[in-house]
Amino acid sequence: MKKYLKTLILACVAVCLIACTALFATACTDTSKYEVTIVHEDGTAFEGVKINFCKGTEICLPQEATGSDGKVVVDLTQFNGGDEFHVQILQPKGYEFVTEGLEHDETGIIVNLKDGYSITLTLRAITE
Repeated sequence: MKKYLKTLILACVAVCLIACTALFATACTDTSKYEVTIVHEDGTAFEGVKINFCKGTEICLPQEATGSDGKVVVDLTQFNGGDEFHVQILQPKGYEFVTEGLEHDETGIIVNLKDGYSITLTLRAITE
């Protein structure tokens, strides 16, 4: 009987640890923010890239520029729900975005919050 009780207690502790870890991970994701990172092809941060973050084609947040770390953090609380947004980037002269594997249209790169709360985009020099 002691052996079964000990096994039962260990199983309960294991389940509780797994549940607490999952809860902690969920709580650590700030679902009101979205992070856009712009990098060069070699992976280094690209500072000063201007970004618009829009829901649809009519509702856009004020334009922001990437910092020295290549990042812009966008506050989504101004948007009332919805999962799909457009990241519109004003490409620096002489550069283009690598869009292979990304969903995009004429208004920009489409991001879906169901895929997470950050995206890294790469700029490459245009060779003529």
